[in-house]
Amino acid sequence: MQYEETFKSSVGAYLRVRPYAIQMVEKWIHELQNKYDYVNIDYYAIMPDHVHLILFLTDEAGAHIGTPLQENGNAIMENHRMTLDNIIKWFKTMTTNEYIRMVKQNVLPPFHKHVWQRDYRDRVIRNRDELYEIRKYIKNNPAKLMYETELM
Repeated sequence: MQYEETFKSSVGAYLRVRPYAIQMVEKWIHELQNKYDYVNIDYYAIMPDHVHLILFLTDEAGAHIGTPLQENGNAIMENHRMTLDNIIKWFKTMTTNEYIRMVKQNVLPPFHKHVWQRDYRDRVIRNRDELYEIRKYIKNNPAKLMYETELM
């Protein structure tokens, strides 16, 4: 089975999230690749209260750097002087700033305390089977949430 053929595009998992917020978050997801030339967006889903996102981190030649546990992977990340924490921090900062602008323009409703939770969960994907399963989870998660919501 060709894994790439099964999951060619990102999931449009928008459910009950406001369309302007969706477009804004999606814009900044794609902007990650412009900001960081070693980041490639593989797959994502925008959920009502969180985002699923698979990022591929590459070296200067575009080759996958492997898991962060590998010595060469750490060296490459140090050369870029960026970590996943910095990438996610930038993403959250940009989306929060734009959300605030949209609140001031009365496009989006005000939020309580902050737009994003303080932390995030990450996972190193170690092989193609794991990548396939995580993509499948991301693809099915919106439908599962919609189904569970309808049962309530």
